[in-house]
Amino acid sequence: MSGSVCPEHFGAVTFELRKHNWKYRGEGNANIALSLPDERQLIRLPKFGSNDTLEEVEIWRRLSTNILFISVVMKQILGPMFVSPSSLIYLPHNEIEYLNQELDVVRPDSRKHKKLAFCGGEICDDHAFIPKVISEKFGNQSVCIELKLKQGIFPPAESQLKNCAFCCKQELKLRDGSCSERSKYCPLDMFSGHQERMIYALKSLFLTPQNNLRIFCDGNLVFGDGYSIEDLQLVLTQWMHCTAGSDLFERLSCLLVQALTKKVNNNCDITTNSPTSWFHDGAPRLDSRITEQYGSINEDFPLSNKKPCDFERETLPEGCILHHLAQAQSLDQYGVVAVYNMLMSDQHSVIASETKSASSNTDYVHGIMKKRCSSQLSPIELYLISATVRDCSLLICFQELKDQSFESLRLPTVEDEPSKTKYIFKITAVDLDPKPLSCIKSHMKRNAMIQDACIKAALAPS
Repeated sequence: MSGSVCPEHFGAVTFELRKHNWKYRGEGNANIALSLPDERQLIRLPKFGSNDTLEEVEIWRRLSTNILFISVVMKQILGPMFVSPSSLIYLPHNEIEYLNQELDVVRPDSRKHKKLAFCGGEICDDHAFIPKVISEKFGNQSVCIELKLKQGIFPPAESQLKNCAFCCKQELKLRDGSCSERSKYCPLDMFSGHQERMIYALKSLFLTPQNNLRIFCDGNLVFGDGYSIEDLQLVLTQWMHCTAGSDLFERLSCLLVQALTKKVNNNCDITTNSPTSWFHDGAPRLDSRITEQYGSINEDFPLSNKKPCDFERETLPEGCILHHLAQAQSLDQYGVVAVYNMLMSDQHSVIASETKSASSNTDYVHGIMKKRCSSQLSPIELYLISATVRDCSLLICFQELKDQSFESLRLPTVEDEPSKTKYIFKITAVDLDPKPLSCIKSHMKRNAMIQDACIKAALAPS
């Protein structure tokens, strides 16, 4: 790691982790998450492979760009009530090696090809909890369901396919060993707006969570991939009020559907929270000439042995998180094939997508900011925003409502009908970092791998 730089130049503040009680929360492909239970905060630290030769200044620029993108673009598109930006921190050098040693015993082996090598990161509120100013008045358990809903809205050219991207990718995951059984979940059910299909989607996640569902109680993981359905039954028995003959999975599904489809008012003053006046006003009008010029996925791609997915959907309630996610995903109007061909036809974009610079691959974010509103964006920029939203996670935190205090009224409520118990809830969208420009090429490569896996599965003897 080279290229020493002053972290304070990027607004980072020094943070000494050893002075705090911390726990390993988990990790994705790019970051390790650590929770601070006493402060109810979360730290995200970027990790790197042994062959990465990134300069510090480039990483700080990328992290700064991430925060700008989330604070302005994502906050406008998804709504300030669902987005909570983080801030930058700087750790002393000796804490990185200390962390690598401490984390080695809790990290999964499949993730250890990358480790911490940079002294900076991000800190934000821990959204596995209801905000402390509200929750501390109740003193009861906080339960958080993390959902990675994936792509439920497709461009017109891809809505004619037999199966959705998520269901087709299951063939690839089975073939490469990243999952042992096909997920029963289909994102199209979740975004259908039809209550029975949405409940079915959630129950499917309970049965086959993979990396799409995790449940936390007071910040501690209690259910997810590798857990049994009996583990979930025990968690729900301890949390929800038992009533004779009731189905706990049905009750939790109904609570989640209520939360996901409930209009949440914006109580934030976005003019004071946004450093620039960037506005979300939808996508430009669909131009059929773009599809004709740059192409689209063939109707027979990808093939799958799975029964056809149901692309029919009803209108989602305006103002609910699912409506915001659907609108954001629909910004991609042309699909990856057309966008890839557009990218490859522009030499400047090709060069930018091939750079190994940590910040240059997301420099397009600054171009988005200059255009002031979403309707002025190019199909490539809109695709990248949509791709970010497709891969984001929702943290839906519940806490039983004990009294109608002034603080509790700041959050919406849902009701468990069998027990007549009311819960306050808060939904936060996370993992909203801008996708690198190079992801367009990666998505094309992934589609080819999915198609190959689907064809091999179709030809395999039953």
